[in-house]
Amino acid sequence: MTYIELNTGQLMDKILHALAHRLPLSVISVGVTEAHVLAQYTVYSEALFMNHPEADVENRSTVTRGHTHRGIRFPNIEARDAAMEAVRKADIVGISIRVTRSGGINQASIRSLWL
Repeated sequence: MTYIELNTGQLMDKILHALAHRLPLSVISVGVTEAHVLAQYTVYSEALFMNHPEADVENRSTVTRGHTHRGIRFPNIEARDAAMEAVRKADIVGISIRVTRSGGINQASIRSLWL
């Protein structure tokens, strides 16, 4: 896998090129929840990811955002494996700035896919 940082204009150029030439192109975004899903048992131990605020929000059924909003409970190995496969197969993977500011879980999660 190669890592190339794209700005917004470069990303749009790639999307428009694929559309104009009818080429397949998969673009996904790894946000806070996706990064947490990927980190299960790869970046974080069970104790770390289950005590992370993201898991707390996901597993509380009384929160209107969280399980109801995101549709996942932790631990969830099936979701982790599906997310890993999606990231590996994607042509372009976007990493949320918000996730980067939250401690780099996204970068560690993405890196773990290729180690």
